[in-house]
Amino acid sequence: MGGNWTKRLLWLVILATGVGAAGLIAVDVMLTAPPVTRTTLETMPMGTPQMLSALMPDEADTACLVPPHEKRVPDDARDAKAINGYLISRTYGGDATHWALVVMIGNRFALTRFERSEKLDIAWGDDVAGLDLPEGFAPATCAEGHAAALLKTGAADKARVVFGVVK
Repeated sequence: MGGNWTKRLLWLVILATGVGAAGLIAVDVMLTAPPVTRTTLETMPMGTPQMLSALMPDEADTACLVPPHEKRVPDDARDAKAINGYLISRTYGGDATHWALVVMIGNRFALTRFERSEKLDIAWGDDVAGLDLPEGFAPATCAEGHAAALLKTGAADKARVVFGVVK
């Protein structure tokens, strides 16, 4: 009988190790370095769109803004199913004091949350209508990585970041 328990214990260890390894591989696929940091936003020049591809080590396939109060991107956005699945897996919840940038590179994702402040905030939706945007830049919720850009506008003591595309 002792041999039977030894075999069962050995199989349990093998099974647990296999499941653990698969879990680690899944975590590795999901987690990457933040695509953009707060310092990046703070040091961006005013009024000139910055291509996301120039701010990141790898070019994204898709990048999306997750505005305050939201916990997902619109269902009709580019790669929405995969991105929303990732946000759900991270239990991302939107609130009034944060916004996020989520990037998809192949089957990997990166999420960066930014705290809103008087000095540096996000402009989205109706807030963008009154801003003076440069020609060739259009606000967007999601964009192909090669066209995605961030624009800092306003004044040094009250800057706003706009996510969009450069056409």
